[in-house]
Amino acid sequence: VHINSGVQIGGQSKLGDEVLVGSGATILQGLSIGNKSTIGLGSVVLSKVKNDVTVLGNTAKTLRIFDKS
Repeated sequence: VHINSGVQIGGQSKLGDEVLVGSGATILQGLSIGNKSTIGLGSVVLSKVKNDVTVLGNTAKTLRIFDKS
C-alpha cells in the first residue's frame, strides 16, 4: 500500500495489497479498496472499489479496469 500526503481514510476502511492512493484523496468510513487498485489524487471515494481498477473524481468513478490476460 502506498499512501501519498493529505489522504483521509475513514475508520474501519480496508485497503487491499498493492493499492496506490493519490494525494488529497478521501476514502469514507467502512469501505474496502480492492487489491492492485489506484485512487486518483483528490478523489472522494463513496463506495467499494473492486480489484484491479483505477478510480478518479469527486465522486470517484471507475476510469480503468486492468485486463489480467
